[in-house]
Amino acid sequence: MANIWKKISYLGVSNDQPLYWQKSIILYNQIARILILIIFFTSMIMFFKMNMRIVPTAFLLTLPVMALSLWLNSLGKVNFSILIISIFFPLFFLFTSVYSKMYSEGVSLIFYIAPRFGIIISIIFPVVILGFHDIKRAFLSSLGGILVFILFDYVHSIFGINVQNIPYYPKNYLFVIFGLAIVLIFFTFLIFSLQRINNIYENIVLNQKKDIEKQRDYAEKQHKEIRKQKEQITDSIRYARRIQTAMLPSPQYIENILPEHFIFFKPKDIVSGDFYFFAQKKNLLYIVAADCTGHGVPGAFMSMLGISFLNAIINSESKFALQLPFVDDVVDKINDLRIKEPTAAGVLNSLREMIKKALKQTGNDTEPKDGMDMALCILDRKKLKMQYAGAHNPLYLFRNKQLIEYKADRMPIGIHIKEKPFTNHEIKLKKEDVFYLFSDGFVDQFNGETGEKYKIRRFKQLLSDIHRLNMSVQKRRLEEELYQWKKNSEQVDDILIVGVRI
Repeated sequence: MANIWKKISYLGVSNDQPLYWQKSIILYNQIARILILIIFFTSMIMFFKMNMRIVPTAFLLTLPVMALSLWLNSLGKVNFSILIISIFFPLFFLFTSVYSKMYSEGVSLIFYIAPRFGIIISIIFPVVILGFHDIKRAFLSSLGGILVFILFDYVHSIFGINVQNIPYYPKNYLFVIFGLAIVLIFFTFLIFSLQRINNIYENIVLNQKKDIEKQRDYAEKQHKEIRKQKEQITDSIRYARRIQTAMLPSPQYIENILPEHFIFFKPKDIVSGDFYFFAQKKNLLYIVAADCTGHGVPGAFMSMLGISFLNAIINSESKFALQLPFVDDVVDKINDLRIKEPTAAGVLNSLREMIKKALKQTGNDTEPKDGMDMALCILDRKKLKMQYAGAHNPLYLFRNKQLIEYKADRMPIGIHIKEKPFTNHEIKLKKEDVFYLFSDGFVDQFNGETGEKYKIRRFKQLLSDIHRLNMSVQKRRLEEELYQWKKNSEQVDDILIVGVRI
């Protein structure tokens, strides 16, 4: 039985409704429930104790209307249900009292008290249910109830239903007491229901508050742990940057072997997947600009592999190459580079073999296709000659204000479907020639306002505009251009541009 009453109370209530509306619906259902009981027992008393037939029968006919209102609630049509009750009951009491008076049934006092009791309920009912979240509708409902109250008095006066004409003998007092008891019971129930509903929702809110506080405390604890872990990881990555920086050639070393140059190097993260490499062996100068797969920590690991392998290949007389367990199959190629005149393409071919061995790349579709893009030059300054080989990354050379582009092979330093030897370009140089090696980070940068990529066409024009300037000025112009283009948008990739003047 208790479960049935609870289900009736929660008809039409759902968790996605505001709390005040849930409380109003529950209160409405409970009032409807108590009214059904009052109507039923009142009808039984009038039928069996007062020998009345018309009025109790009419009262019992209201029960389907109450059931209809609860059914409408279950469908979520609470406002429509309230409207039916507010209109139906005043009219019902009016017609019942008049009809009963016309057929002289019962004592007139009950027909004076009961309708007004119903009207009072119809006035209070919308105000309590709708509350302050729909003041306009509550006001209109109450105003309608007051007008009906006035209409009641007028109609009752026409049919002689007047309190002054009702004889006050002991039996009448029983009806007065009975009516007052019903009113008292109703409002007691109303107050009790309001208090009970408020207690329920106060407990819900209190429990929700406790849950929120627990979740907040847990979130704060997790946040502190994550922040601590982040600080530890960041400190580790910063230390890794020191190691990576130590593996790059120092500015003093590069300045001694190549005075006229600039290096515009801007990692996206703390460590970088782009790297540059300078080495001098006899009369040859090796210059490399490389872009490894990924950026951040994965890219940095790849860059350290690249730097180590380049050192092993170019300085092949060192014991470093013999200490690498996966280069046994390429030692002969490294020795060939030492015996023969080295070529840029030969260095890239050897480097590719070492990367494939190190990453255990066999060409299987399921394995990662990690590797690097690279532009490599071997400069002979005495003979004014240069060799160039590229894996995706081209070489731009400016001579007499004209751009000469040397295209790279469309394959990476790593496993590739259509693998072939890299192309070796031999270039005769002239004094005041300027050439550039670069990764794709600058040309792929998005504009902070339009979202457009910088693109290679705009990059060529920029280099054409600045290539005659001093090398340090060129670097500053590149930095300014990137700042103006990027604005507040995020840097999308590591950026590396190496410029050299002959």
